[in-house]
Amino acid sequence: MDLLARYARCLDSGDLDGYVANFAPDGVLFGAHMGHAQIRDYVAQVIARRSNDPSRRMHFVGSPVIDGDGERASVHSYLLWIELGAESPISAAAEYVDTVVKLDGRWAFQSRALTRLAGRS
Repeated sequence: MDLLARYARCLDSGDLDGYVANFAPDGVLFGAHMGHAQIRDYVAQVIARRSNDPSRRMHFVGSPVIDGDGERASVHSYLLWIELGAESPISAAAEYVDTVVKLDGRWAFQSRALTRLAGRS
């Protein structure tokens, strides 16, 4: 659960190094960005775009369902994007399906997939 919270916090605060550290060195983000270097390149663009967007959106992750053991697990969770200061603050919803692994005593994403369920992209 801490990994999911760190992921959202790193993205919302613009912490690129922290974001990348949430992934295994050979981790895959959204089926297209493989390994730390590709994840860093992609997320740097996302953070830059977010910093220029006047409508500040934050990530709120629901309680996950976690199945696995002490070394590897699958995680299913839902996400709401909340637009701060908006009259109708929920701007989008999505579903995450993750594989996580324990590396050197801490959990990391091996893979992270997102499916948009509603709202703007």
